Amino acid sequence: MLGLWLMLISLSADAASDSPAPTPLKVTLEGIRRQEDPSCGKGHVLLEAIYRVTGADPVELLIERTPVNGAKSLLPVSHVDREGRVLDGRGVAPQYSESAEVRLHGVLGGVSEPVRVAADPQTKSVDNMPAERIAVNRASRHQQFASDKSMDRRGTCCWHYLYLAYPWQREEPVKEITIPVTFEPFPLDGGHLFLQLHSAINGIPFYFGLQTELRLHDKRYGPGAILSRWESQDPADLKSASGGFSEIGAYEGRFVSVRKPFKPGNGPMSLRLRVQPDPTGRGNVWLEMAVIRHLPEGGTEEHQVGAVRFPGTEARLTKRLKVAVESYDLKNPALSSTWRVPCFVWSIAPPRLDGVPLSKSPRIDYPDGSPRLVRASTDESGVVRARRVGWTWNGQALRACEIGMTQP
Repeated sequence: MLGLWLMLISLSADAASDSPAPTPLKVTLEGIRRQEDPSCGKGHVLLEAIYRVTGADPVELLIERTPVNGAKSLLPVSHVDREGRVLDGRGVAPQYSESAEVRLHGVLGGVSEPVRVAADPQTKSVDNMPAERIAVNRASRHQQFASDKSMDRRGTCCWHYLYLAYPWQREEPVKEITIPVTFEPFPLDGGHLFLQLHSAINGIPFYFGLQTELRLHDKRYGPGAILSRWESQDPADLKSASGGFSEIGAYEGRFVSVRKPFKPGNGPMSLRLRVQPDPTGRGNVWLEMAVIRHLPEGGTEEHQVGAVRFPGTEARLTKRLKVAVESYDLKNPALSSTWRVPCFVWSIAPPRLDGVPLSKSPRIDYPDGSPRLVRASTDESGVVRARRVGWTWNGQALRACEIGMTQP
């Protein structure tokens, strides 16, 4: 779709364990245009600088604008044209004038030389530039959540950065799945990060994991855990834990879901799923989720998340476990920006099926067309260490996620 500006990078798991050197960025100002645009609001026009950039994908760029008389601003790239040129636009008053220096930062490091940008009401708009503005989001690669009525919302929900695929050792029914994990620390700032695990019971897909921001409609609950299954909208298929809540929806396919707000904190914990028979005896099983924190002073702290129901008298895992790291926000695309992914280190020990750890390490994959913000490596004991690399931006300031990175 945007083949001229997609940077499909092929990395092996071994090569991905080390962060790449920043790529030099080269930026050329190709023109400025001032035009009417209803989205700018009454009495305003769209002032837009058009840049050609080499050395980075537009989704990995942050624009630093320093006016001659004004405060520096930072903003991720939000739109491109069909040629992959970066469109830096905002609504201004018709008589607005500007003189500024602009630099572009790469999310994995690297910064361009400053470019002088000057515009006033008499500035002649560039000719022969495509008028179409394309939102920079996952729709650049995929068509998930496509909507012809709102092109800017197409695919804005999420970026997937990392997949881990675990082989199951057996096909017998399972009673308990435990996944030991450690955070250094669990991220609480930045955008909406989702650390999720997928599988299926008796042919019904489900997922569970931890989010930095649980939500129900427009209400925010903060960080916590989630367990969902597809192919149902029956309220009888879910049980919320005390202090938790549930959701039934169809905006991503038919699903029922239970969530529990809490702050995971630092250090080791376990994600535990237990299978329980249906007390009604109607040929179903329940999958219960809990998060167990291992406290520094000893002992544990258990957070019950809730349970969802599946058809079948036994629980057979009919799909391999897949772990995904993604930034997710369906209603506020700015919070799923690559620049809003917070710094984190997440270690995942081999999952245990009924107490027996898997003996094989997972396959590590990086989705084609996605920014390479998360790196993973596996040690000799099968522990996977996934970490955010490069720079992050909390809406105000830049922060390095790795030791030794200097402020650009």
